[in-house]
Amino acid sequence: MLLKSAYSHIIFSLIGFFLAAASCTQVEKLPRYSLSLDDNWQFYFGDVENAFSQGHNTLNWENVNTPHDASVEAGYGAGNTPQNGYLPSGIGWYRRKIEIKKEWLGKQVLLHFDGIYMNSTVWLNGKKVGGRPYGFMSFYCDLSHAMHAGENLLEVKVDNSPPPTARFYHGTSIYGHVNLLVLPPLHINPLGGVYVQTEKVDNGRARVKIITELLDLSKKDEEVTVQERILDSKIHMAVHSSRKVKVIAGDTTTSDVVLIVKDPKLWSPETPYLYTVETTVRRKGKVIDKTETRFGIRTFRFDAQTGFWLNHKNLKLKGVCEHMEMMPVGFAVPDEMWRWRIETLKSMGTNAIRMAHNPFPPVFYDLCDRYGIMVIDEVFDGWHRKKANDYGGRFFKKWWRRDVEDWVRRDRNQAP
Repeated sequence: MLLKSAYSHIIFSLIGFFLAAASCTQVEKLPRYSLSLDDNWQFYFGDVENAFSQGHNTLNWENVNTPHDASVEAGYGAGNTPQNGYLPSGIGWYRRKIEIKKEWLGKQVLLHFDGIYMNSTVWLNGKKVGGRPYGFMSFYCDLSHAMHAGENLLEVKVDNSPPPTARFYHGTSIYGHVNLLVLPPLHINPLGGVYVQTEKVDNGRARVKIITELLDLSKKDEEVTVQERILDSKIHMAVHSSRKVKVIAGDTTTSDVVLIVKDPKLWSPETPYLYTVETTVRRKGKVIDKTETRFGIRTFRFDAQTGFWLNHKNLKLKGVCEHMEMMPVGFAVPDEMWRWRIETLKSMGTNAIRMAHNPFPPVFYDLCDRYGIMVIDEVFDGWHRKKANDYGGRFFKKWWRRDVEDWVRRDRNQAP
C-alpha cells in the first residue's frame, strides 16, 4: 500500500510538472503578459551614496516584499512628526534583480508601480528610467532602452524628506503592487487605452461607446483589425464588432465604435453588475494584442434641485470619508484587508466613499465596483502648499497636469 501510494505520488507530481511546463509555454506565447515583482526586494532605510551602482554592498539591507511600509516597521518615536503618526520618514532604497528574456528584446517592457510615497526615482542597470514626485499616483517606467537579456538590476529611491510632507499619515515606501508588463511593438495603450462610455439607456437598450488607443512603436504604417466583444458576468457574448484601422508608425491611433446591448443589467449599489469588453488586435488574422476591461452600464446626472440621479432614480449618497492607511500595516494594505474594509462599510449601509485626500491603489476601486460602492474621488490635498515640504509646495506647478491626466485615465472605466 505504501509502495503504491509512493508511485501514485510520483506519477501525479510528474503530471503536475508537465502541465505546469505546458502552462508556462502557453503564457510565453501570449501577445502581452504581466509578471508580479512583489517578492524578493532588498531594502535599506537611510540614504546611501550611489546605491544604484551594481557593485554596491547590500549585506546590511533587509529582505522585504511589496506592498511595504518602512515607517510602520521602524516603530514610533517622540522625535518624529505628528503628521506622520510619530513614525519616522526619510529616504529609503529598494533593490531587486529581474530576469529579462531574450525574446523580450525589441518589445516594450514596462514596470508598473501602484504607488510609491514619495518623490521616487527608478534605475535599471544604473540608468534612470523614471520616477514620480507625487506619492499617490500609479505610474509606468519604460525599461526597453536600458535592459539586456539575462539578469538586470532594478533600483528605487524613495525620498520622503524633509518632514512634514503631508498633513496626515503617509508612510515611506513602495506601498502598492509592482508588475512587469511585456507588450508587442504595436499594442493597446496600457494606461486607459480602452475607454468605455454608457451614452444612453432607454427602451431596453444601452448605447455603449468604446474608444481604443493603439500605440505603434514600429517604423512602418500598417492596417490591423480591431475586434470588440462585450461579455456578461457569465462570459456570454452580448454583442461584438470588427473593423479595419490604419495605425501610424511611431504615433497613437484612436478608433471608436458604438455597440448596442439589449436588455442591459444596470450597475447600482443594490445590483453591482459588471460587463467585460474584450479587445483584440489582429494583423493578417494573427492576434498581436488583447486586453479585457471591466465596466458597468449605468447613467447618472446631477440636478440643482433634487441632487444625484443614478439610472433615472433619485439617490442619496450615504457614506464615509476614508484615509488610506490601516494600522498596524500603515500604507502597505493587503488586498484582503481592503476587501474586509469595504465589506464592513457595505454591511453598515454605506453606498459611497469619499477619498481623503488622494487617489487610492487600483485594487480599492475594483472592489468598490464589485461590492456596489460609489466613489467620490479626490486627487490632491489642495492646490498649493499646506505643509512645509509637501507636494503642493514643491512639485505641483510642474506635475499637476500629468498627474491629473494619469489619474483620470487610470480610473475612468470604474463603474461607480
